Amino acid sequence: MHPDVENLGLDYENFVDRALKLNQSYLDLLKLFEEVSLVPALLNELEKDGSSPLKVVDAMLLSQLELHKNFTELAKLIANAQSRFINDPEAMDLKAISHNCQVMEKFISGIDFNQLKQMFVELSNP
Repeated sequence: MHPDVENLGLDYENFVDRALKLNQSYLDLLKLFEEVSLVPALLNELEKDGSSPLKVVDAMLLSQLELHKNFTELAKLIANAQSRFINDPEAMDLKAISHNCQVMEKFISGIDFNQLKQMFVELSNP
């Protein structure tokens, strides 16, 4: 495989790992919300400890935007590389990675941090 194509694939894998970790963090925050909604005093304790869920959600929202941008930029790089590998086996690899970038962009966009933030806001302001 051509080194440029291999590097694009590695970048894609790196971004996917980050996206999966972000999604797991989102799921963990949903679990935390369930726990905090049962015992609202936990929310005050978290904020006192400097672990405000609202701050965490804001940071995750920024990560989400950055990841979406990374996948978009990677797709552009792939489109440029595809012009150099029209009939090569690399062309198929690039096509697959490009498609996967689109799938991951949709996946990333589907994580609703704004709704999660609103849930915590409503919990902290009964």
